[in-house]
Amino acid sequence: MIGHRSVPTLFAVFAFGSWMTADAADSSAANTPNPIPRTSTSGPGIIAIGSPMVWHPTNAPDTFSANTTFSSTPVTVDNGAVTIWQQQVPTGSNGEWDVFYMKTTNGGPLAGNISANWNITLDYTLTAAVFFDQVVMQWVVNGTPVSPVTNGIGSICCASASNPILPGWSYYNSGFSSPLPAGLFSSWQQVFVDPYTLVSSGGINPNTANELIFALHFTLQSAVPMITSVISADQYGAFPTIAPGSWIEIYGSNLGEIAQQWASSNFSGVGGVYAPTLWAERQRRWMARRPSQST
Repeated sequence: MIGHRSVPTLFAVFAFGSWMTADAADSSAANTPNPIPRTSTSGPGIIAIGSPMVWHPTNAPDTFSANTTFSSTPVTVDNGAVTIWQQQVPTGSNGEWDVFYMKTTNGGPLAGNISANWNITLDYTLTAAVFFDQVVMQWVVNGTPVSPVTNGIGSICCASASNPILPGWSYYNSGFSSPLPAGLFSSWQQVFVDPYTLVSSGGINPNTANELIFALHFTLQSAVPMITSVISADQYGAFPTIAPGSWIEIYGSNLGEIAQQWASSNFSGVGGVYAPTLWAERQRRWMARRPSQST
């Protein structure tokens, strides 16, 4: 069985839990992480580097909780059985990939009991409201992604030979845009497979895969527009009352992303009727023409 929630995602097994404080345990230094094969640039820090997070998997290979921070420095958890770390790759000023690594330290399988339920959940904090819009997941054997993989593990989708962030075969999904608020996400369920042997239906050997990598892409949501005043145009007195057919100015904040100049597309209809709203200045002011008749 593959567990899932309604938010669109690669796995149909993703979920986010209630807003709450997590309880967790151990972490300490470990091995060197795998490199991300993409160039990093300055980004928005949607998950802040160094921010607290909690891993609490089931049967991976044990059931445990571990306090750590979002960091590329590997730590060993689960009494030394597992190494975890994270990396971040910005995709510009308003987006980023957050990549999560988990591997067994002895090279054994990711599930302690391959015939039982296997569940990967974690807690992390978003610094801003975002859209969750891409996701990638890979099973790895001794540093090499399992290849090829197929769409056979329940609702896990979609097998792909390439993706924007990780080298090799993976399950990659995009084309959705799920809004998420800023704040703590508790018990984010990345993947749930029951029994774990079901991964063999996707071409993954449950006895040899010893590392899991998954990457989440977030894009900042635009700020909410706020209108503070509406007056007649400056050239016509800047009055608080507005006559039909007159020019008006709308003031506020976050009214748009860019400045826009007058263009022929702003005029339409008989006699060149002005479009209802037009940019005059970026974010701060709109200019519009009130209709001559009520609608």
